[in-house]
Amino acid sequence: MTGTTPAGDMVTKLYNNNGGIVEGRGLSENFDIFTDQAMVDLQDGTLYYRISTNEWVKASDMTVTSKDDPVRSYTTKINFVTTDGKVIKEPETVTAIFDIAPGLKTANLAINGYQLTGTKSSTAGEFTYIYRATTGGGTTTPTVPTKPVVPGTPAPSDPVVVAQKGAAVSAVKKVGLYRTVDFKRSTRIHWYGKQVRSQRPQFVVIGYKRTAAGTLRYRVRDVNHRVKSAGQVGYITANDSLVIPTYFSQNPRRIKVINPRGINAYRNRDLSGTATRHFKRGTTVKIRGIQSYHLTTRLVLANGQYVTANKTLVMKK
Repeated sequence: MTGTTPAGDMVTKLYNNNGGIVEGRGLSENFDIFTDQAMVDLQDGTLYYRISTNEWVKASDMTVTSKDDPVRSYTTKINFVTTDGKVIKEPETVTAIFDIAPGLKTANLAINGYQLTGTKSSTAGEFTYIYRATTGGGTTTPTVPTKPVVPGTPAPSDPVVVAQKGAAVSAVKKVGLYRTVDFKRSTRIHWYGKQVRSQRPQFVVIGYKRTAAGTLRYRVRDVNHRVKSAGQVGYITANDSLVIPTYFSQNPRRIKVINPRGINAYRNRDLSGTATRHFKRGTTVKIRGIQSYHLTTRLVLANGQYVTANKTLVMKK
């Protein structure tokens, strides 16, 4: 993407990784520059674009042009601590999706028994939210924060969680694949009925598009092998009550193998090479951790080897 600073007498301000103003530096008006990363403050919705290693420009101070899909996603890690540094909730990784023009909706980061007092950032794309305990806050179990919703034209059907481009998703209920974002019988390519977990239809997200009313759709490719719809490209719903990520994002600690053919363990994170062990269907396996691999994840065994984190092959025990 490239950015152009707006015309005017003022020099466009630059910001550091913490969102503070960089003194003595700025950009001239109508200055074209490339940007490769974005940083989102989920507390107030401020979006920054990176223009050098440690320098950022507010999106509101730029005109952004892109050859890419205008709907973008960025992953942000949030830490939750009290004013004295006590951790009150495990870190949460959220994927913020926004349209370039409308910007980002703010997130609801309320935690029972605590009041949000501020935020800080020492690493680009990672934020720490600081809370003050209210009456009885120290003994209250915190609630899970609401993830950011998709910005743009508000619509009741906007999903709460959105998959990144290139990620795999699975249909948990009946969904249709359509040639256009307007879901009509005349544009329907294929129906996918509700299936048991091990046979849920799977897709790869290759883009996004909205209806005239602002409802987000996934542009996907059918990756269901050995069926006649395999390889078909079209649009499906992005409603997260119907379509969910195919891979675990958090460590399930213990899994049960549900794939009829079982699963294999490998020394390599890409699950290549010779399998070191085979787990039959119904086997319970202890999991030590979880690691990212491109836009998927892998589960780590006690011996450091890897197995799939695909929810159609294994389930949390």
